Amino acid sequence: MDTILLILFVTAGICGVLVISALIIYAVPVQFAVIYVREKGREESTVTVSWGPASCSLSRGARQRLTRVLFSGRMIWSRLKLDEPTPADTAEPASHGPGLSTVEILDIVPPIIGDAGTFLGELYRQSHLVR
Repeated sequence: MDTILLILFVTAGICGVLVISALIIYAVPVQFAVIYVREKGREESTVTVSWGPASCSLSRGARQRLTRVLFSGRMIWSRLKLDEPTPADTAEPASHGPGLSTVEILDIVPPIIGDAGTFLGELYRQSHLVR
């Protein structure tokens, strides 16, 4: 009898930890921010994901990429990577012929819209704009 109660107690303890963890995860919302700036001679983008006090930020600007991990607004880890210019950046763009034909595009688009539409609909339903 004692072994059955011990097994039952251990199982209830594990289930309790899992349920409490799930409730904590659902209680704290995930915030997702995208900032994109495009001006003449300048193009920058930043993507930030936050969950409670923890956040991760990915920034891309003038030939550099910056990745940061923050906790309560204090930087925990940072990495700066400089992009080297490639010969393709300095060369003139090559002229290409026309891309896909209209018939090919019409064959590709419906499957993409079906899957993306479901995802974007759920994303829209769960999101709200802060400002």
